[in-house]
Amino acid sequence: MHGASDTFDTALKTALERWNLPIELSQLNRLRAHFEAVVETNRVMNLTRITDPVEAAVKHYADSLALLTWVRKCGITVRTVLDVGTGAGFPAFPLAAMQPDWSVTAIDATGKKIEFLRRTAAAIGVGNLHCEHAHSQHWRPGCTFDVVVCRAVAPLPKILEQTAKHVSQGSRLVAYKTAPLDVNEQNAANALALKLQFHKHEQYEYDLESDHARLDRVLCVYRRKSTARCLVSQSPRLSVRCHDQVQRSDAEHTPADHSHTVGSGKPPGDPAWDVTPDWTSPDTSGISEVEFPIDCEACGYELTGLGDVGCCPRCGAAFHRAQRLLDLHGPEAFLPEAPAPRKPTEQVRGVGVAILLTGLAVLAAVFFPSLSAAGLVTPDRWPFVVLLFLAAVAAWIRAIREGPP
Repeated sequence: MHGASDTFDTALKTALERWNLPIELSQLNRLRAHFEAVVETNRVMNLTRITDPVEAAVKHYADSLALLTWVRKCGITVRTVLDVGTGAGFPAFPLAAMQPDWSVTAIDATGKKIEFLRRTAAAIGVGNLHCEHAHSQHWRPGCTFDVVVCRAVAPLPKILEQTAKHVSQGSRLVAYKTAPLDVNEQNAANALALKLQFHKHEQYEYDLESDHARLDRVLCVYRRKSTARCLVSQSPRLSVRCHDQVQRSDAEHTPADHSHTVGSGKPPGDPAWDVTPDWTSPDTSGISEVEFPIDCEACGYELTGLGDVGCCPRCGAAFHRAQRLLDLHGPEAFLPEAPAPRKPTEQVRGVGVAILLTGLAVLAAVFFPSLSAAGLVTPDRWPFVVLLFLAAVAAWIRAIREGPP
């Protein structure tokens, strides 16, 4: 097995060097230990058909780590990852071993595979990998994930159906596929993605080389549509306050060098970041929520999940979220709606009838003395009739004010 391990190490390092993806010795040792466990367990359990060291290093481990090159290219910030249908642990284990600061969750409907992965991760010391025996359609994680990955061989529409519920607003679904993609499969997936509130998929193409054979691969990325949540004050003075749907800490996004962290939208030294907003909202009482999509005015990139002021990650144009909202929708969009007119209730109608009858009694006593002579409306009863009339009017006014709309 020693010769196979050396072959595995050489093949994996060569594959990652093509992408300028560094790997430390401790990380390589963890990946090799997982490969050895897979080969050993594969004798009694069907985990994978690929057991050759070179093929496994390239087609399983390097392919799983292609996600890191996509993250690096996009400049997004990733903290939590969900692997749906992980099987023997691909891509969950390689990602967790290479990114110890990520929290990786792997689920699979086969209990024996999850038990193998859980036991192997504990033995190797990959503590940031969490394994759950569950089917994606019935699993309730109770949390959200920045990226949901799926390396299964299922068609894209089926992957979307099974994983969409785990992709929160602004997060991404990444499906590993072999290129080129079938046109009908792409069209069906894009149509379903729009219904599920995803943006049309983006493709990140890469290739794998094994024994001078080239395999073209692609990451199909679907980003869940999201909106900036705007809190609108109900006072006559316009007051807008924007906040992110996903809580982000700028302190965690501070870049280590001159290159800025795209996920925070905060380039160092950019004067646009230091702009003090000319709007305030000190009083948060009586606030209602309205949702508006926020896009970059220059390139159309969706700015949800960034700060209130900063630069667009795609084109670098400065943006001011509140001012952009005003330009797009105008002040009228943020003013409270006029209350709907109240409808008369049965109580109001009853009181109105009482007022009408009381008024007729008073008029009868004044204009028809014969009724008084008959004893129907005598002068000694007039004060009572007047008080009844005033009480009915007061009750009618109160019913109008307090009655349901």
